Amino acid sequence: MQEIKCPHCGSKRLFKDGKRRLADGRKVQRYLCRDCGYRFTDPRVRQTLKAHSGISFNAGEMLRALKLEVEKEKSESGPQTRETTVPLSEMTVRGKIIEFLWWMKKQGYADETIKSRSEILTRLMRMGADLFNPESVKAIIAEEDKWSPSRKANVIRAYSLFARWAGIKWSPPKITVPEKIPFIPLEREIDDLIAGCSKHIAAALQIMKETGARSGEVYRLRWSDVDFENMKIRINDPKKKSHARIFKISSKLLGMLNSLPREGEYIFSRYSSVRNMRSVFARQRRRIAHKLGNPRLQQITFHTLRHWKATMEYAKTKDILHVMRVLGHKNIKNTIKYTQLVDFQDEEYIVKVAATKDEIIKLLEAGFKYECTDQNGLLYFRKRK
Repeated sequence: MQEIKCPHCGSKRLFKDGKRRLADGRKVQRYLCRDCGYRFTDPRVRQTLKAHSGISFNAGEMLRALKLEVEKEKSESGPQTRETTVPLSEMTVRGKIIEFLWWMKKQGYADETIKSRSEILTRLMRMGADLFNPESVKAIIAEEDKWSPSRKANVIRAYSLFARWAGIKWSPPKITVPEKIPFIPLEREIDDLIAGCSKHIAAALQIMKETGARSGEVYRLRWSDVDFENMKIRINDPKKKSHARIFKISSKLLGMLNSLPREGEYIFSRYSSVRNMRSVFARQRRRIAHKLGNPRLQQITFHTLRHWKATMEYAKTKDILHVMRVLGHKNIKNTIKYTQLVDFQDEEYIVKVAATKDEIIKLLEAGFKYECTDQNGLLYFRKRK
């Protein structure tokens, strides 16, 4: 029998970490490396799986799986009579959910959106809600105290779309989602996190730090999007109908990308989805935060780096339109919030002095900004800690 090793570090010290259910109903063993924290599928099974298609979720496969599940329940329940033990209404609702998801697919909704709506509707149904009775759905939303206001707002949006498709009249409950000021970490904290992560996660974090790209945009990056000769990277598959962008990248990021194995068309093809990449990062972040004794690292998410990039760009340029272009926003209202985050004190900066051309180049590449020149010709640079 083939010996199982971690594909990242080669370690044989592994934990069994649950099982993954495939679209066709099969279950495969998952493992967690005790040395590097990498989580992976049994390689003996993984060899038989379809190659990564570049889309984090295949709506067609999910629809087929749901359809098979409904048909299985029908066959197990026998003839559909009044005395049938399996409620006919539940099977009917499952079928309607499948029709609704297929309608979303035909309307051009993103696969991640379809998956999210499916999970929400299925969750409501399992909690006892009658999807064809709006008052029943309202009661579930009102009684679920563990849901945050933003979570309830997502549930309302999902059911509103389902109700519109099904021709159901309902008045959505009013939910006020409080606006929160995003957490902005220090640059050294981001660098500590990048240094402690695996090389794939570290590369993804460095891309987000330098470009402000969303995690979904980074996950969809192809090797062809990286111009190694001119040190540029293109965001050609933007999310939320944003603009495509192109960025100059550092030699550090270029080296990190060059060290990654080219396993397919996509740079991060080893992860089955953005969610999978995010969960791997969460485990590594927890380990690093404990090791360094810095609980603030636990607050850093993929999207935190987008907030950090926007804040730093505005602090450097004071040009809100420039920040808007960097983030790819189409509406400046989404960018305005970063202006209130810039309130740095002088003691939060690192100051460096350069006297030669090579020293100046190194400081500029490291993100330092020129401030002034003294009477001796020495150039002073600074950047936030």
